[in-house]
Amino acid sequence: MQALKNIIVTGSNKGIGLGIAGHLAGQQGWNLILACRNAELGKKAQQELKEKHPQASVNLEQLDVSDSKSIDQFIETVRQKYKEIHVLVNNAGVAVKGDSFDL
Repeated sequence: MQALKNIIVTGSNKGIGLGIAGHLAGQQGWNLILACRNAELGKKAQQELKEKHPQASVNLEQLDVSDSKSIDQFIETVRQKYKEIHVLVNNAGVAVKGDSFDL
C-alpha cells in the first residue's frame, strides 16, 4: 500500500476552502490537513467531511495567517506530526476593513 500524500488546505472551514477540501476528501491517496483560524468551525468542517467521506484521512490544525505565533506553531506541528508536505492549497486570506490597503 502506498503512503498517503500530505496536503494542507488553508482557510478550509468554509466557502471555497471547504469546497476544495471536500473535493480532495473524496479522492484517494491524500492525508488532508485542514488549516483553520477558528478551531470550532474547523472541527465542524472536519466532522462534516468525515461523515461525507468516512474513508478519508481528515486532520485539523489551527492556523491564523495574520498571527506570527500561530504560523510558527503551525509550522512546528506540521514538522513533528506530518514530517513533509506534498501539496499546499493556500486559500486563507486576511480581510482589510474599509476601501484602502494602507496599513
